Order: sequence, then structure tokens, then C-alpha cells
Amino acid sequence: MGILTANGGALTPQLFKNCGVEDYGDIVVRGMEHSKEFAAVVDMRGHFDNGVAREEVVTAALDMLEEDGDIGALLLECSDMPPYAAAIQEATQLPVFDFISLIKWLHNATSQKPYQGFI
Repeated sequence: MGILTANGGALTPQLFKNCGVEDYGDIVVRGMEHSKEFAAVVDMRGHFDNGVAREEVVTAALDMLEEDGDIGALLLECSDMPPYAAAIQEATQLPVFDFISLIKWLHNATSQKPYQGFI
């Protein structure tokens, strides 16, 4: 699993343990804290180039895959990253999860509609 986050240093071994993750050796974390444009989003500087920020996040995801070819899915830990999920998925050809996909999963699981017609 690859995790893209705004601040890689914030995802410490203790945080993983506190979340119930005892074996985090297969998790690759990549922070965006050193990126120019994406950091502008997180730092709320007031303006940024969305296209450049998207490229920074996609490049970070591709770099993670180059670093560890065993990554089978990506998690966007930062709430500012879901707008880039489609671009990341297109570039990496991997499943991409974020808080929006979690909300949709939970909503779909708790609000099933009856099927009608041919299935």
C-alpha cells in the first residue's frame, strides 16, 4: 500500500500502532510537504496552479511505484487530494482510495435500493 499525504513526517510508527497497524513494513509513505504548488494548498496561501499541483501529486505517486513495484493500491490521506484521484489512477493504473471513496462505500452499504427489471 502506498500512502500519499501532505506531511510524510506526521505518519509515524507510533501513529500506525495507535491505529491498530502493527506490521507497517509493506506501507510506503510519500509526503508532499516539499512540493511547491501542493504545499500552497495545504498552507492556504490563497492561490496556486491546480495543474501544477496535480502533476506534483501524480509524480509523487509514480515515484512511489518506481521505489516499490509491489504497491497494489494507493491511499490519499490528505483531504485536499481527492480532486487528483482520477489523474493518479489514470497514471498508475491502481485502485485509489480517499475519504470520499470511504463515504461512498459506507453510504452504498447502508442505503441499498431494490433492483427492478432485468438483472
